[in-house]
Amino acid sequence: MYRYRQLHAIPSGFMVEDMKSSFPLAGLLLLAACFPKTVDTPPTLAPEQIASAGSREAAATPTALARGREVFAAKCNGCHGYPAADAVSEAKWPKVMRAMGEKSDLTPDESHDALRFILAARTRP
Repeated sequence: MYRYRQLHAIPSGFMVEDMKSSFPLAGLLLLAACFPKTVDTPPTLAPEQIASAGSREAAATPTALARGREVFAAKCNGCHGYPAADAVSEAKWPKVMRAMGEKSDLTPDESHDALRFILAARTRP
């Protein structure tokens, strides 16, 4: 180790082990910066958002969207807070919901309703 320091001008007191132990911390900080921003509570959908969701998918009924909001409110905050619906692209939300639904033990219907709610919440009233 001493010879390596001499050849590469590594300051004394600095150890390669110090650098190795900082990698996990750097990784956690990077993940935290990339994780979707959160909101205080899931939004209540405006009538325009409900109508828009229903025009895109027949299964996005007002009842299904209300169930989706309930699932979102009950499950998401338990692990990481309510993610802002627009923090993740619309194309990525289905994959995110599949992964989170499995972790949260959601039924397929609960996952679909929560996804419908999130996609509806992304649209601006």
